[in-house]
Amino acid sequence: MTEAETYGTRIERKLDSVQQEVKMLSETVLRLTVINEQHKSLSDENAKKIERMEGEIQQAKGAINLLKIVSGVAVASLITFCTWIVSANQVTQQRISDINQKVAVIESKLAFRGGQ
Repeated sequence: MTEAETYGTRIERKLDSVQQEVKMLSETVLRLTVINEQHKSLSDENAKKIERMEGEIQQAKGAINLLKIVSGVAVASLITFCTWIVSANQVTQQRISDINQKVAVIESKLAFRGGQ
């Protein structure tokens, strides 16, 4: 019977050891599950933040493109206006020159008639 008790005691110890290992494994699985859930939650939050940031980037790109178009139109308008001013000034100068020439002709005719 001593041998049977010893055998029974050994089995009990083995069972206790197996139970202890199962308990440790359960605790480890539980901890890893909690960590995994935290990582998943953090990953979901990061994905939402990334999507939001991508939307903001697209909006900023649209605003930049709009500003490029508006500034292009403004520069083109400014160049057109400056060209018009220069052209108008040249036309005015030409008219003044023509008038001065006509005045000179008239003055010379008057001087010629006055001298006769």
